Order: sequence, then structure tokens, then C-alpha cells
Amino acid sequence: MKRPVHLALVWHMHQPEYRDPWSGIAMLPWVRLHAARHYFDMAALAAEHPDVRQTFNLTPVLLSQLQGEGGGAAERLLAACRRAVGGGAAGDDREFLLGALFMANETRHIATSPRYRELLSLRGPLAGGLPDSGAAERFSDSDMLDLIAWFQLSWTSALWPGAGRAAELRLKGRDFSVEEVEWLLDLHLEIARGVVPAYASLARRGVAELSTTPFYHPIGPLLLDVGCAHDARPDMILPRRTFHGDRDLAWHLDEALRQHERLFGVRPRGMWPAEGGVSDEFAAAAAARGMEWIASDDQVLRASLHKSGFDDPDAPSPHHAAWRLECGSSIIFRDHELSDLVGFTYGRWDAEEAAEDLLRRARSAARPAGPPPLVAVILDGENPWEHFSGHGAEFLRALFRRLEASEDVRAVTVADHLREHPPRSALRTLRAGSWINHDFAVWAGHAEDRLAWELLSDAREAFLAGEALME
Repeated sequence: MKRPVHLALVWHMHQPEYRDPWSGIAMLPWVRLHAARHYFDMAALAAEHPDVRQTFNLTPVLLSQLQGEGGGAAERLLAACRRAVGGGAAGDDREFLLGALFMANETRHIATSPRYRELLSLRGPLAGGLPDSGAAERFSDSDMLDLIAWFQLSWTSALWPGAGRAAELRLKGRDFSVEEVEWLLDLHLEIARGVVPAYASLARRGVAELSTTPFYHPIGPLLLDVGCAHDARPDMILPRRTFHGDRDLAWHLDEALRQHERLFGVRPRGMWPAEGGVSDEFAAAAAARGMEWIASDDQVLRASLHKSGFDDPDAPSPHHAAWRLECGSSIIFRDHELSDLVGFTYGRWDAEEAAEDLLRRARSAARPAGPPPLVAVILDGENPWEHFSGHGAEFLRALFRRLEASEDVRAVTVADHLREHPPRSALRTLRAGSWINHDFAVWAGHAEDRLAWELLSDAREAFLAGEALME
């Protein structure tokens, strides 16, 4: 009889820093929008199915911005919406809003609302990212209110306990009042305030493991040594001026762990490196700070086995297991194909069929002896769902119901699996690479990348020189 398969669902929740360093204003709205919809929904769905244990990787730079959003921090789009609702939107505001308030999936969310679709037709197509010069005049004050309302509604959780009124507004469809639109804008901030407590609750109840990433999502191996890009691509042209950022990465790691402990009361046990970028040096730095596990892509494992001389093309799915590293910590590798199916394909499928297909593929990793295989599905936890019916809730509920009933696939956190089944095999060395093409070409392989690293090197030298003068 085959052993049950362990399925580790690892959702990487992340956004870059959108706040202008001088004004503190968020120049793009993605933290608020994903908070009001996907970040909260994922926690709420996990709470509905507590036996389906999951891992959520919450990046520190995201958490920092979520705290600001929850406190009503300034955001360019939100401020422009408030001015328009209050009747103070000038021509530039209107042009900006007509360009920004259709940032929703056209098939899933604009086309399914007759009024939202009508407003898109009224605006017309963009040219160079801007509406035509007459678009602002075509929109009455009532049209603008409806547009602001429908944009917020398309990004509003259906699972938030107080969202029943939002459902009523969806049914109303048009002719929204100033008070109703102001309520929707406030609702987004209310939901944002609830995101961190929702995940903290999951962790306290043992429903989820929370992991982290170096603070501002740096590509850690390159920060330590840009030359590690040659590990995967010996022909890559490197920047002329570079540096070794041991101190820099130490700050990102230490600040991430301090923030996580402050928000959630405990230090994380694991870490998803930014972009799945790993190297022996990065793994050692994480292990030195108590990280029991890190993760990357299965193609990185294949390349690392080849580098170690253990490459066996006939070996059965070596990525369906945790590995022990020389630095003492463990590493897991995501099932690239299955993760990408969730991220890019299942959204076009019937939800029930997609959930069944995922479990069928997970079951195929089962083996008759040894520890349970570990199938790690690791992907961005916010980006896929706007392409799914119901923002992914139908698919996830279908998947979770099957997992609750399954006897041969068990949903586990990464820490669950490692505690029950410590790695048996040692990985002698990691070939430095990321989850994109198992190399670092995206971040160091082009002329503009090299220029950016050289400018960063210059800026870093100037900073250190100034710091020395202050001592």
C-alpha cells in the first residue's frame, strides 16, 4: 500500500514598496486592493477549513504597508477618489481616475457588471495609457460616482463579516450615493486593518504556518555576491563595479525576523527567499539565524544534483522530498509544473475539475515505501485569483473539501512535514539560481541590470563614506 502524499500549499504574499520615500504617499494601490480582496479572503477560506493546514509567506515590506493602509495611510488613488466623491476633482484628477479605475480583470469583473461595462465603453480605449481628451467631459458626476463604486466593489471581499452591504450595492448596480461610495472607500481600510490579525489567528490556532522573506525582498544571493550568477550562466556579462553585501543581507534578515516576532509573537521557522533565489552562502546566512527551512524551485534542485555529480535522469521526482543542507537547515523544492497550473491555467477551468486535477497529480507522487512524498505547491498568493471565477473561492473551496475527505493526500505545513519526517538525503551544494529559469538572468543578465548594480554600488560606497564621517 502506498504512503499518503503530503501536500504543502505555500502562498507567497508580497508587494514591493509603493510609498514615495519623501512624501510617504503610496503611488500605486495594490496593497490596499489585494488586502481588501485576496489577502483577507485567503485567510478567511483557511479559517473555514482548519484541517487543511497551509503555509503563508508574508513579506515584511508587505506587512509594513498593510499596517499603514489599516491606519488610513495616504495613497494617491484613494485620495483622488475621495476628492471626486466630495466634488473637488479637477480635470487632471478625472483623467487620472479614468485611467486607473478600470484596473480590474475585464472578463471576470468588468464584463460581468452591465454598469461597469457601460462605463468602460463610455470612456473608450486608452492611448499611451491615457483616455482621449474628451473622456472627462463625457462623464457626469453620477457616472464618476458609479465608476468609483464599481472599482471598489470589484476589489472588495465577499467574505468580510461586514460585507453584506457591499453585496446589496452590487445588486443595486448604479446611481450610487455619495454616502454609499464613501462607505466603500472606508470599507477597504477596515478590511486592511483586519488582515494581519486574521493571519495571526490562523497561526495561534495551528491552522497555518507563517514564514517570512528578507525585509525588502532583495535577491539575496546576488546581494551577497553578484558573481554567483556565473554558477548557472558562466557566459553572463557581470557589472564592472560590484560589492559583497554581507552586512546588507544581514540587515534584511534580522529586520524581517524582528518584525515577524513583533507582529505574531514568535519567530518564523522558515523562509521563502525572494524569487526563490538560493545559494550556499544565502542558505548559511538564513540557517545562522535559526531558519529551519528555505525553499526554491525543482529546476534548482535538478541543477544542484547535476553540479554535485548525483544527477540521475531515471530517479523518481527528487523534488518530492525535503533535503538536508551542509549548513544544517532543510530545503524543499516546489513542484514547478503543478504550481504553474494553479498560477496560470486552472483559472480557465471549471473549479471542480481543476481541484480534482490538482489532487490527481499530487497522488501520482505516491510511493510504496519510505517517508511520505512531499509535493510543494508554491506560488504568489494574491495574483492568480482575479483570473478565477469568484476570485478563486470556488476553486479553493473545492480543493479544500477534497483534501478534508482524502485518505491518500494530506495537507501539511512545511514545519509539520519536517518535524514528522526529517530529511534523509543531504544535498552537498546548491547551484545558485532562482525560480525563474533556475538562474539570475532576469536580475543581472541585461545591460540595464548591470547599470543598476553599478549605480547601486556607487550609492552604497557614498553611503558608507558618509557613515564613516559621522563616526
